[in-house]
Amino acid sequence: MLQRIYGTAWDTKEDLANYLTKIEEAEKRDHRKLGKQLDLFHFQETAPGMVFGTQRLDNLSTSSKIYARNKFRFWVPRN
Repeated sequence: MLQRIYGTAWDTKEDLANYLTKIEEAEKRDHRKLGKQLDLFHFQETAPGMVFGTQRLDNLSTSSKIYARNKFRFWVPRN
């Protein structure tokens, strides 16, 4: 049986504390967690690994394109 083991080594306890803080911050901003909380996408058991966007994601994408087009006046591809 194979098993994965992770390890880290640091010169000082301060470096370790900084690393652990970065890991905690990254977990707070994890796109998989935020996407579910904001109802932007979902996964289905019948298609593991496949991401399905919701209407909210489509609205966000459209709004972002319109904002960028009006704010910065550059070409954005239209669907």
